[in-house]
Amino acid sequence: MSKIWETISSKTVLDTKWFKIKHNRYILPNNKEGDYYFVKSRGSAIVVPITGDGKIVMIKQYRYLIKKISTEFPMGGVEDNQLPIDAAKAELEQEAGYIANKFNNIGEFNPFIGVTDEICHAYVAKELKKTSQNEDDTEKIEINEYLPSEVDKMIEDGIIWDGQSMVAWHLAKKHLK
Repeated sequence: MSKIWETISSKTVLDTKWFKIKHNRYILPNNKEGDYYFVKSRGSAIVVPITGDGKIVMIKQYRYLIKKISTEFPMGGVEDNQLPIDAAKAELEQEAGYIANKFNNIGEFNPFIGVTDEICHAYVAKELKKTSQNEDDTEKIEINEYLPSEVDKMIEDGIIWDGQSMVAWHLAKKHLK
């Protein structure tokens, strides 16, 4: 496939701790120009924690933008100068109150193509050891453990509706044994 869009200018509209809103001007091969606004991200990490007895650790928390409770895997943004694996380890302990001896990278994906350049790095964590949560001011998290069949059923029933968690679960399923 040939190059379709050429960026002719780019500026940051908003700069936050976690992401930037960018405005790019582009030109197409037919010389038509246009505007593209998107979220520029340093990436994110999501962890599927698996206990020694094969249960899946998930968290529940209120999601402000959707105004409802979400059952999901621990996840968060990659900070400046942080590797995705280190973000995954930090989120596992902060949100779920676990550390893990084994982390396995199971893939990466874009959670909202066309709106963000974010790459979400997915991991399975095993050999878990309970520590304590360290929620930030915006979090009130409940920790639960489920059988793999229960996770499948919650997705089927719409209880788990977070796209990143559903993709991570799909990638993790072959690592359950």
